[in-house]
Amino acid sequence: MNRFFRLETLRKLLSGPESKKANTFMDELKKEAEIFTEVANSLKEKGFEPEKKDKVSEADKNKPTYSGKVTIPAAKRGVTVKTPDNPIINGKYNVFFQIRHGRNPTKSGVNTIIVEAEAGGMGSSENTAAFGNSAWVNKQLGIIQSTLSKKFGSVSLGKLGFGSFSGGYDAVGNILRDKKLSEKIDSVVVLDGIHHGQRGKPNAAAMKAWVDFAAKAKNDPNKKFVFLYTAVDPGTYASTSDSANYIMNNIGVENKKTEEGHRQFAGVRPAAVGSEGGFNAIQLYERKTDKPGYGYNLKDAKAQHINAAKAMPDIWNEYLYEDWNTIS
Repeated sequence: MNRFFRLETLRKLLSGPESKKANTFMDELKKEAEIFTEVANSLKEKGFEPEKKDKVSEADKNKPTYSGKVTIPAAKRGVTVKTPDNPIINGKYNVFFQIRHGRNPTKSGVNTIIVEAEAGGMGSSENTAAFGNSAWVNKQLGIIQSTLSKKFGSVSLGKLGFGSFSGGYDAVGNILRDKKLSEKIDSVVVLDGIHHGQRGKPNAAAMKAWVDFAAKAKNDPNKKFVFLYTAVDPGTYASTSDSANYIMNNIGVENKKTEEGHRQFAGVRPAAVGSEGGFNAIQLYERKTDKPGYGYNLKDAKAQHINAAKAMPDIWNEYLYEDWNTIS
């Protein structure tokens, strides 16, 4: 009915007393269309293409969905493997090992198999003993390769990452000391960990693996080292602030105050960021007191530490998303 009404109205306009005005209007529209076409063709000749509103980037196409369609066995006790429904990007798959759980990594848009390892305990010793070696990592990578080959055919490892939260740091440090495996690692993401040495005096020998990988990332944007740290002062041993400053001083990166509008992590605007190449040290909070120990403000300290874990999906999306979702 509406279509019939529009057609009849148009016929009357073109045949009645208003036809002259209608024809003038149509001529103006035609001229505008010709001008638009001329400009569009000129831009196209110069290499410009019109942007499509429905254009989806390659990274967006590869956003993962974790619904349990692909099951990969764990290499040992304390390990959980979470796999996207389709982890294959251009014939490759990504794997990220997380020692001591962060929060909600599957909520990020990064397409990767997530291997979470947790030995329990309050300190780092349990996780270091269970996961601070390359043997179980290589075994898990073998299981992943075998499982995915059977399901998807000829596929291979793309990006390889390691991360830790809190007491998981030493296990990752030991893995970085394995030169053969370390060379294969694309990304390292540390969430409020690294406590080698005494308060204010990080241990140089223990910090070497971290400094070495940080230097690689600084000089090679294809590698990523992201260290998110808080203002919590644990007292007798080196804080994450001590460790971050030590790394930045050794690789020559300046810590700079952030400005209004800076990217937030877990809803918090970082106090400062030291960034160069693929290296990023993110100071989530500024110190509020010089009194050492978690007890200086227990409620605030716990909130800072927990927010570092909650920042995990934001960190992944900011620093891994594009590279990991468009592997070639």
